[in-house]
Amino acid sequence: MVEPTLSVETRNCSEHDKLLEYFCESDQSSICVTCYIAGSHKGHTILTLKEAWAKQNVVLSETISTLQKSEVDLCKDIEELQEALVKLKVNSENLTTSLKDLAANIISKVQNQWQCILDTIVSNEKKITSYITVFTKEREEERAKALKTIQELESVKDQPDELLFIKNVTTLLEQVKNQDMKIKTGQVRDVKIDAHTVKMIENKTDSYINHINCLLQTVQNAFATQAQSMERYIVRRLRGRA
Repeated sequence: MVEPTLSVETRNCSEHDKLLEYFCESDQSSICVTCYIAGSHKGHTILTLKEAWAKQNVVLSETISTLQKSEVDLCKDIEELQEALVKLKVNSENLTTSLKDLAANIISKVQNQWQCILDTIVSNEKKITSYITVFTKEREEERAKALKTIQELESVKDQPDELLFIKNVTTLLEQVKNQDMKIKTGQVRDVKIDAHTVKMIENKTDSYINHINCLLQTVQNAFATQAQSMERYIVRRLRGRA
């Protein structure tokens, strides 16, 4: 705290009660003439108060100038740190958004491919089901015809009239010839994903993920290096002011 004025008591030497007219540079204190000539300050570097005022005024001006420059530098440092903070936040947000979008894109592509395969399986199932249904209906109709023909042939066996027997048999046998009595079987083979294929897909997936990790590690390392660089810069500046 700077004192605006000094009382009479503080302008006099507390030891010799004489006016303080000199300044001891060795002890950095104001002294009287007796302190200067015969007191404890004898032999020290002594200045008059006017000389000390002029000298200290120069020191004061230089100190103010240095502090003003330091204040400007501090303002600049604060601005740079605020800019760095904003840029760091923007970088973090941009990287986070980009990586989330990239992950979503990759997941979407995998899901779309998976869904395409599943849709194809369902589509083929419906198509084959339709074929089987139509074919089953045809075979049922043919079976009904065959049963009817069997019944008619069985009834002809009991015909006592040879002429009618021959006519009926000839007609019925001709009908049998025209019927499609061949056995047509459709086999549905087992289709499944075997353990070897599963293992290959898993290995390919692991390899793909490892490759992505290597690519992303570059970005991660760059961000970490930036953080370490900023940390060293701040520590260096703080030590420089200690």
